[in-house]
Amino acid sequence: MEQMIERIIVGHYQTSTAALHARSIFTDPGDATGPDKCIKWLSQNTSDQSINTAKMRAGYDAKLYAVPDIISARDPFASSEYYEIKPDSNNGRREGQGKITRFNRLIKDFHLRLAAGHEYDPIRSSPFPSSISIGGATYDLELKWWQETRGLILYEICYQKRQEQEQEQTSHAGEALLLLLGVALAIMLGMGARGAGWQPAGGLVGPGHGPEA
Repeated sequence: MEQMIERIIVGHYQTSTAALHARSIFTDPGDATGPDKCIKWLSQNTSDQSINTAKMRAGYDAKLYAVPDIISARDPFASSEYYEIKPDSNNGRREGQGKITRFNRLIKDFHLRLAAGHEYDPIRSSPFPSSISIGGATYDLELKWWQETRGLILYEICYQKRQEQEQEQTSHAGEALLLLLGVALAIMLGMGARGAGWQPAGGLVGPGHGPEA
């Protein structure tokens, strides 16, 4: 589920002004090959120095380093950036900051001219093409994402209940309803319910409280 959403955000990043002058962009494959692909990309896009790839691999094996979702190589290389994408939840924020800390450790250990990104600063929303009907009520879903801090992009999936006279944002839905919305959304995205990792309102799925698009 999270990988599907990350692909949407990465796709938008690749069309943004932050990516315009990049000579190369790395995106995390989201699987066990991530560290090796990140090491290879960094070694190929760090032209002013030679990277000890064996030492970097050992650091990944020891869980000292992390693979961010996006890294850009731009000229001058000092302006190159990286970003981590996480759901707007307590766990998401904690995990995102943890990955930023571990990648910053890699940057320091290997003297790389990379920094937590700030040029990609979206306040974006994207409605899902289909609505979801549960218990006789119809809900519209919308993905929102924004830059929370340097290098950290947060997202949330917001729902809004349709009414005959007006649209009203539901802010007191129970966790059972959120779970049903989550399962339905996962099926819409072609991933099924397994591994969705839903959070209560204000997390991965909720009425929404992030910046307005």
